[in-house]
This record gives sequence, C-alpha cells and structure tokens, in this order.
Amino acid sequence: MAGDSPRWVVVGRIRRAHGVGGNFKVESRTEPATALLSLCADLSYLPASALKQGENLVRDGERIRALCPISLEALGKPDGQGIFFARRKQTQKTQEAASREAAQALAGAWLLVARTRLVVPQGETLWVDLIGLTAQDRQGKILGEVLAVRDFGAGPLLEIAPPKTNARESFFIRYGKPEWCETDLAKGIIVLAPPAEFAGE
Repeated sequence: MAGDSPRWVVVGRIRRAHGVGGNFKVESRTEPATALLSLCADLSYLPASALKQGENLVRDGERIRALCPISLEALGKPDGQGIFFARRKQTQKTQEAASREAAQALAGAWLLVARTRLVVPQGETLWVDLIGLTAQDRQGKILGEVLAVRDFGAGPLLEIAPPKTNARESFFIRYGKPEWCETDLAKGIIVLAPPAEFAGE
C-alpha cells in the first residue's frame, strides 16, 4: 500500500509571536479546526521553507529526519478562521521558548503529525491517503500517480503525474464524485472515470 512508508501530515502552522511571554498564533489546518487541540502533545515542525504552498504531506526521508518535536499548550479554542493562541510547553530543553524572540523564531513553521496518530471515521478517506496511489481508468489503463490533492476554491482536485513513458505534464481530475472515483487503499489504487479531455494520451 502507498501509505506503508512513514508519512507526516501538515495539521497547522505557527503564524507569529503574540505578546512578550513566548505566546504565538497558530493556524489549524484540520477539519474541524478543534481537532488540532488533541494533537498538541504529538507534533513536530519544519521551517517555513521546507514545504511548498499547498503541500500537505511529507514522506521523503530527508525531511522526515529534519522534523523537530514540539509540544504546544493551547490557550484557547480556534476562532472561525481556525486561529488560536498557544505557547510551547516548557521542558528542560525548551526554556528559551518562553521569550518573544524564541517564539518569533518559530514564525511560519509547519506543524505536522504522524499519519498513524490520525483517526479516520469509518467510510471516510483522508486526502493525504490518496497521495501516492496509482490512478487508473475503469478499463485498467494506468493514468499515473496521485501527486497531490489541491483545492483552489471550487472543490478538491487530484493532481496526476502520468507514467514516465508519457511526455505529458501533470494534470488535474476533480475528486469527490462517487461516479468518478473508487478508492482501494489496500491495493494502492484509485479507479477514475475522468472527463473525456483527461482520458486521452
């Protein structure tokens, strides 16, 4: 299965320092936003430059090795935009985080959690679990590999990278309509019935 290798999921981002006591603003990337609160003890982070905008999964060894553990203490619940105040939980190794300067040094950092820590309700699929699946049509023709799931405001899109023998650039197929896609995580495939403009070479 595509998810057998270690996978770390982006669940939030530290925005900026707030006040002088080491507090900062956190943006939740979970659904619902409050789900991040139950993960605060299991987080790790990467600097802002480590991920591209819209990237929500880390599965390469180099970045996984660069992950830095961090535990947060939430100072309230997320507001309507998923923003809440938090601070780094103090340990003997993190006393420096009690200052504004140390908190500001974390600004922009991506918060991640191991995929194994996320509980998925029965019958539902996390978008990140689609990344790395082999996409094929109903006749068994390989369309490529799912590179990412992106949402530009009109609903989720699968970004598909065609097989290496195909010179075509990556393309998008809308995700979410049952008549268009059937997912089998155990086999590592997603069967798609895309619109005609995506079905050809």
